[in-house]
Amino acid sequence: MSIRALTFAQRLNDRVHIERPQHDANGDPTGWLRVASDVHAAVDGAKASGAERFAADGTRSVGGYTVWLRSDVVQRFSVAVNDRLVWKGRLLDVKDAPDQGLQGRLIALLCEAGVNQG
Repeated sequence: MSIRALTFAQRLNDRVHIERPQHDANGDPTGWLRVASDVHAAVDGAKASGAERFAADGTRSVGGYTVWLRSDVVQRFSVAVNDRLVWKGRLLDVKDAPDQGLQGRLIALLCEAGVNQG
């Protein structure tokens, strides 16, 4: 095993679930479908953005996260902006999935927590 492979494996020490919104025939949201469970990831902690969002039950502060996934996982499950990740019970909405051409071995997904609770 090469040093590069070992470093790569050690970096992805978190597990996330990938969920996708489900809609009925009228296009109304009905819930979330888990499309992948226990995916290896690296989650970079919340960035203090200072942003706040209004929700039905009040104002919530928003934390930004960068989640690193293997490029083959992003491609296989077609991870997109409407999806969300579940990490340690926290819901992370995918806000940006920059087109990196799947050139690298890792893809960065920019996520926000604290807004979508269901």
